[in-house]
Amino acid sequence: MPDRILLVQLADLGDLILTTPAIAALRMTLPHAHLTLLTTAHTAAVLPSGLVDAVITLERQQFNSSRALFQPRNLRRLWALGHYATIVYFHHFTLRAGTPKFALLALATRARRRIGLQNGYGWFLTESIPDEGFGAQHQADYWLKLVALLGADPASRPATVATAALELLDTQRPRIVIHAGGGGYSTARRWQPAHFATVANALHADLGASIVLVGGANDDAAAVKAQMHVPALDLTGQTSVAQLAGVLRTADVFIGAESGVLHLAAAVGVPLVAIFGPGNPAAWGAWTPTSAQITLQADVTCAPCMYVGHSLGLREGCAARTCLKLITPEQVITAAKALLGDTQPSPLEIIDERVTGRGMIYHAPTATPGRITLLGLPVVAMTYPA
Repeated sequence: MPDRILLVQLADLGDLILTTPAIAALRMTLPHAHLTLLTTAHTAAVLPSGLVDAVITLERQQFNSSRALFQPRNLRRLWALGHYATIVYFHHFTLRAGTPKFALLALATRARRRIGLQNGYGWFLTESIPDEGFGAQHQADYWLKLVALLGADPASRPATVATAALELLDTQRPRIVIHAGGGGYSTARRWQPAHFATVANALHADLGASIVLVGGANDDAAAVKAQMHVPALDLTGQTSVAQLAGVLRTADVFIGAESGVLHLAAAVGVPLVAIFGPGNPAAWGAWTPTSAQITLQADVTCAPCMYVGHSLGLREGCAARTCLKLITPEQVITAAKALLGDTQPSPLEIIDERVTGRGMIYHAPTATPGRITLLGLPVVAMTYPA
């Protein structure tokens, strides 16, 4: 009988997407193992066929709430998960009070090998790698190194997602896909709708670009569209996750803030402009081993304030939103044109140049004279294919 391995990723869309490189590496190393993923219902649809053998869904609210989790009905569900030889936790154990629920999973599955990140709270783990905090390395790198404990190759590899073709009647090029949202975790990550509208208007006027708006019903597409002077194809709330991935794959450039849609765009390999405010791009930046990206984050001392070190930080940021207000439409327009080959941003000084599996990265980690700028805004990272 093949080894039964339970993979735990009970978070949001972007979290699961950033876990797929590790799952793919594990699948390649242990082709005969039975891989079961325990995840949330709203994220499961992003998984491509064949990546795992089985998917079990548990609503995040049921797991995050100890009161709900320990109700007899939910305890019976956990106990019905079955026996597993190994359980792998793709989570940071950030809060001491939250660790008992992860330990309960180990107890319910009778797993003898319990693998995860160790920050002092993972007392129930049998094998671990150090949790150096959010942003010490990218989330995808953490998970690749975690499955290396099972023999998998931790080398960088692309994320993999399910896609479904969705034919768009508008064939005008270049096609710019815009997501005016910030994911379900926090509204603090959203860039102003008026700025997105300015970007769309300019790219249409300057390049004849067609504009496609994507996302969910709770995003800001309606506010963006109301301030646009050019036609746009509005697909918000009209696509499945797989169809959205298919639409993103047809884009010449994607523009959006930190969100699951950003990670979906990165997974399908579209060049992208990522707008970061309070979030931490060192931890949650677009994972693009094979495509180009420009990530913009204002050089303010308080950013990032979300997911820093071993702290969740400020979920809703601050009221001022200075980090987002300092990123202007002109900077995003220039970044998009650079990715389209219309212009090329030239860093004034390369402070730290590295070549990684995600391409050539120019990174200016400290506020120093001559820092890399794009139209006056210090740029956190510019990534191009190696």
